[in-house]
Amino acid sequence: MKSVSVNVPIRKAYENKHDVISCFSPLFYNERWQLIIPTLEIYRQYGVNLQVFYIQSIRKEIYNFLKVYKNANLIEIEPWISINLGSEHQKLKDPNSELEWRNQAGAHTDCFLKYREAAEFIIVADIDDILFPRIGKNYIQEFRSLALQYPFAAGFTYNRYNTEVVASKSPMDFSLYKLIDSARIANEWEDGKSVIRPSRVQTAWIHWPSIYESGYHIVTVPEKRNFMVHLRNWTMVKSLYFV
Repeated sequence: MKSVSVNVPIRKAYENKHDVISCFSPLFYNERWQLIIPTLEIYRQYGVNLQVFYIQSIRKEIYNFLKVYKNANLIEIEPWISINLGSEHQKLKDPNSELEWRNQAGAHTDCFLKYREAAEFIIVADIDDILFPRIGKNYIQEFRSLALQYPFAAGFTYNRYNTEVVASKSPMDFSLYKLIDSARIANEWEDGKSVIRPSRVQTAWIHWPSIYESGYHIVTVPEKRNFMVHLRNWTMVKSLYFV
C-alpha cells in the first residue's frame, strides 16, 4: 500500500508572559453588550493582562467591539466552531449534541493548554462571573497572598452568589458606574469558579480542575474573605437616568 503524506497543522503556545490570564466559556448567540463591557473593564481594571474569548456565534457589532480590545493587545479571540461532518451528518448521530454546553470543557482545556506557559495564574469562568479583589488591591496581589498562605494549593475556588443588576437598553445611556451601583447580591449560592496555578494542574474545567500534580490540592476561599458575584438577573430599562 502506497503511503500518503498529510500536513499536520501545528499551533504554537502563547509565549508572552503575564501575571493573570482569564479563560472564558464559549459565547453562543451572544447579543448582550451590557455584559461584555463590565467583564472587559472590571477584569482589565483589576489586573487581568489578557482575556481570552472563545466565540461560536455573536452579533457583528459586539464582535467588532471586541476587535478594538484585541488590537490593543488586551484580549484574544479564539474561534470555537462545532464539528462539521459535511453531508455525512445525515447518516450519523450528530456528535455535537453529545457535548455539554457547546463543548465548553474542550474550550477551557484548549485555553489552558495554549496559555498555561505564559501565566502565573489563570481564571476559568463565564463572562457573567465577576471577582472584585478584597484580599489584595488587585488580582495578582490577592492570588499571591493566597498562594503564600496556602503553599500547597493548586488553585483557589471562589463561591458565587447570584446578583441582580439594572442596565440601560441604549448604549447612549449606558453607565458602568450605575450598573455596578445597582447590584444587589442575593443569598443564592452557586458552585464556585476557580483560579488555577497552571504549573500545578493538568486540566481545566468550568468549576475546578479535576487533575493536579501530586501533593497539591484545591483550596476554597472562605466567603468572609471573598467570593464571586454572578451577574445572573438583569433588569433592562429605557434609561438609567429615570431609575
